[in-house]
Amino acid sequence: MSSAADSPAAREDVQVRRESGILIVTINRPGQRNAVNGAVSAGIASALDLLDSSSDLRVGVLHGSGSAFCAGMDLKAFAAGEQVRDPARGFGGIVERPPAKPLIAAVEGWALGGGSVRASKKVAIESADWPLAEGFQRQRAYLEPVFTSQDATEGVAAFRERRDPVWQDR
Repeated sequence: MSSAADSPAAREDVQVRRESGILIVTINRPGQRNAVNGAVSAGIASALDLLDSSSDLRVGVLHGSGSAFCAGMDLKAFAAGEQVRDPARGFGGIVERPPAKPLIAAVEGWALGGGSVRASKKVAIESADWPLAEGFQRQRAYLEPVFTSQDATEGVAAFRERRDPVWQDR
């Protein structure tokens, strides 16, 4: 199988192993609290493709190495223009197309995230009537402005400069 998980960066950032019918997927960026960069997104997507396509695998387990499960999006990668959304499976290689088989998140330590709250609430409320096939397409109208907002730029700058952000609500 030729995929992003076969690349050295993905092998380093996401480790995958089989154990008695279980696919164990480890986000391996403990120094960055397992924040999602492009290699993590691609590595998780590839692992979930493997889970779905292998008849000997019954379930997947996703966990993070070190003291945090996942710190959300890697802001440095985002600021550098890195693609942290897998084209087929979405953010983190899972959000828009989770696996068909069960996937367990083994959360130990911190599970963090930031941003996209007002927009996320709006999507959660309005999406109840959306056809499933259109759901992710329609939510982009709410979420894309969040990622391109002045506040997104300010959040990344504050993170990099190790200071409190000055939000403009824009």
